[in-house]
Amino acid sequence: MNNNTLISVIMPCYNDGQYLEEAVDSIINQSYINWELIIIDDGSDDVKTLEVLKSFNDKRIKVINKEHGGVVETRNIGIKNCRGKYIVPMDSDDIAHTDLLKKYIETMMNNPDVAIIYCIYEYFDMRHGVYKLPDFSIPNMLVSNCINNTSMYKKEDWEKVGGYNPNMEMGCEDYDLWLSILEKNERVICIPEVLLYYRVKNKTGRTSDIDINKEIMISNQIFENHKSLYQKYWQEFCLLSREKNIKLQKQVSDLYKEKYRIRMFIYKNQKIYKFIHKFTKRW
Repeated sequence: MNNNTLISVIMPCYNDGQYLEEAVDSIINQSYINWELIIIDDGSDDVKTLEVLKSFNDKRIKVINKEHGGVVETRNIGIKNCRGKYIVPMDSDDIAHTDLLKKYIETMMNNPDVAIIYCIYEYFDMRHGVYKLPDFSIPNMLVSNCINNTSMYKKEDWEKVGGYNPNMEMGCEDYDLWLSILEKNERVICIPEVLLYYRVKNKTGRTSDIDINKEIMISNQIFENHKSLYQKYWQEFCLLSREKNIKLQKQVSDLYKEKYRIRMFIYKNQKIYKFIHKFTKRW
């Protein structure tokens, strides 16, 4: 392993002061020591965040202040101002495993022709458990993202594809970047270890009509940005999409069956039925 290889960790921040110190500490405590951390403050107006940003005195940490402009612009500014050959984006509320950078750079040095290296991550805070991403393949990537945001890639590849695309400001800018890089180099490696801890701040999911419409718009934009890749793998994409749809239909069917089973149990048990009926009438 080349201990002189500089890794640039790019960390956008917007009013995440209550989590920022923990995220930064997880980089300071890395077993691989040749890194720089670029924190880009995207116009935070939270007092705690501003205090924390001023508190860092490690020479390897650089804070860039800018007006609020969104995560795409923020990531691109951070990378433009970094010195590393390799980039590792990281959110300001997540935590990196002590060996994240070490495992990434070892894998990259042993596989210099690889485009992206990523890992498995684990939820913490309001949700817990390991999240196993779908196995990587280009067709799988075209159906849904298989690569987490905190992955390693080459700065020169970011330059070649024009950085994070401004038309992805609604979200999934990392997914879009991966597809742009994969259009030029399809080699990807997953380190099958939990090396990132992903903070879930609330228990709510993307269930509202607004979220669904947003997801549709993002999906359409992804398709528009990468038509050539979809055309190249259109048969595999169609088959995988159909398979995913069938599985979702099965899950919905099972949920309805379970709901019906519980209702039938209540109807057959008159004591429970009368109690529930009496209780709900009060409301």
